[in-house]
Amino acid sequence: MAGTTLSTLANYLDTDATHEHTYFGNGSNYSQTVGNTYQTTTYDGETQKIGTYYNFQAATIGTGAALTDDGEQAPDSFCPAGWQLPIGNTQNVDKAFQKLLNSYSISNNSEGSAAARKYPLSYLLSGSYYWGSGRLYDLGSSGNWWSGTFEEEGGAYGLDIYEDEIYADDNRSMGNGFPLRCVST
Repeated sequence: MAGTTLSTLANYLDTDATHEHTYFGNGSNYSQTVGNTYQTTTYDGETQKIGTYYNFQAATIGTGAALTDDGEQAPDSFCPAGWQLPIGNTQNVDKAFQKLLNSYSISNNSEGSAAARKYPLSYLLSGSYYWGSGRLYDLGSSGNWWSGTFEEEGGAYGLDIYEDEIYADDNRSMGNGFPLRCVST
């Protein structure tokens, strides 16, 4: 959100009067409801808050809508000043998901998935919010995180972790909701 004013952010984030639901959009094709500010789930008999899910438009506070070239990075994001969304696809460059995985010797297998879910990375199998159904899916069996990188097929790249595999370059629909993991700039 570097350089983003609260009034600009309000165009992408609108909380209803009960402060229980967060909606994102500015009239684009990706302005569907993303979901509760705090999604909840029951695990081991306890109801737990599990965080906010953002569509790509909200994650990039609207700057992702203007991207047209594969691999192009959104110039701004919901991340705080001094932070940014990671770079997507298979680039082994600074600030990229792939370089992060490589630095911890994480490979695409069950051992790699387990390593990514342990300290210090501590990725959760947080599931995904699918705008088409308005539901949270795959909680406990997969986790997805946005990069700020556009993918030419009309999606955006992200990190996907499953119980037995991990991908640093998966293409996802921009309307789906995922948590964010920012990296320092």
